[in-house]
Amino acid sequence: MPIFLWDFDIVMNDRNMVVEIKCNSIHFDRTMKSPSDFYRKLSNGKMSLGGPNQTNRSWWTRSIKGGSYSYRKTDEVIEILFNVELKSENVLGVKLQFLSRIKKMLPFSTVRIGGEELMENHTERFVTNERGYKKGTQFIGDKYNSPNRWL
Repeated sequence: MPIFLWDFDIVMNDRNMVVEIKCNSIHFDRTMKSPSDFYRKLSNGKMSLGGPNQTNRSWWTRSIKGGSYSYRKTDEVIEILFNVELKSENVLGVKLQFLSRIKKMLPFSTVRIGGEELMENHTERFVTNERGYKKGTQFIGDKYNSPNRWL
């Protein structure tokens, strides 16, 4: 697995972003407890890239409206796929921040940032049952949650 690999396309008017993260399962398990722990640290953590008001929590609140993440895990590798809607008009800045924050948390991961092309085979890869894979999907943000969840 490469130490540092990233790739993203620059679409200046696109408010949706797909981020694919691949990491060795052993390294991931040592660093994070679970995919939801990774999401919690990315969206609500106090980790900072420097400067005032640059914690993950403040950045996420300013930049991400909502969306979902799915994961797929084997004994060898874990894949996490974020599909998010952006608040910010600075799409390139959000992509670079997303990449930097992920690489700070999981330095030995592979990250791809793009659009709908990364969603190809999403159902087959992240939803359908396959032997040997643990899978799950979680929605992010208030508008993406069920309005009846508290009933």
